[in-house]
Amino acid sequence: MKAIERPDFGWDGLRDWGDVEFYGSMKSGITARDSKTSGYTPEVLQRLSFANALCENLLAAVMLRSRLRRDSPDYHYQKEQTVKETEHFIEQLLNEYLSGLLAKEKECQPKSRLPEFMGVDSATYRSWLTRTAQEILYWTALQPCEVSDRRASAPFAECFSEHIKLTGNLDNIMYPKPLHSLDVYKEFPRDFYNVNGQLNLGANNAVFPLVSLVKGLTLFASNVFSFAGQNVRDDDME
Repeated sequence: MKAIERPDFGWDGLRDWGDVEFYGSMKSGITARDSKTSGYTPEVLQRLSFANALCENLLAAVMLRSRLRRDSPDYHYQKEQTVKETEHFIEQLLNEYLSGLLAKEKECQPKSRLPEFMGVDSATYRSWLTRTAQEILYWTALQPCEVSDRRASAPFAECFSEHIKLTGNLDNIMYPKPLHSLDVYKEFPRDFYNVNGQLNLGANNAVFPLVSLVKGLTLFASNVFSFAGQNVRDDDME
């Protein structure tokens, strides 16, 4: 959680303009050691960098919200109301972005258009949203090892750290299939702490656990480009 301890944006927007990158000279996401940039033109690399920045900023908003909420006793993936509240936050986050993207509509309140925009039917969308909310809560909730009062953590024995310690697996309802080959040999707490002695989000050198969120954000970003490209063509025709 150290990465989001001092975010560069607040209620009134960005706090540090030194981190701003302008389209055409963006480097975020393409200078990392594991970035795959060979074979792409500069124009394509800019689009990839923009898509990466878009997804990272939406992900950051989710992480900040999780940091603020995780101390609440009801912040748990088996709490139906908390799952619904998390679903609502994700919807609001994406709809607010679309409201800005479609600013010429001058909406007073962002309207829900996500299933249509993402190109999925309503049932698929709802299933993705619920799964995403549950994964976020499962992986970002306080773990018993982070709570000084052991009695306070008793109701939340159902958590990833206890599941791994007791069974070597994750929640068998959420994760009925075998773990990814990179995750099979991960143990808690050995493989879940960074060099600063803080819990990572998931195991070290393993699959990022918020899989559903990342898949949804990637689809969302790709459709942002499709929308932008269509608007450019429409404007040219006018």
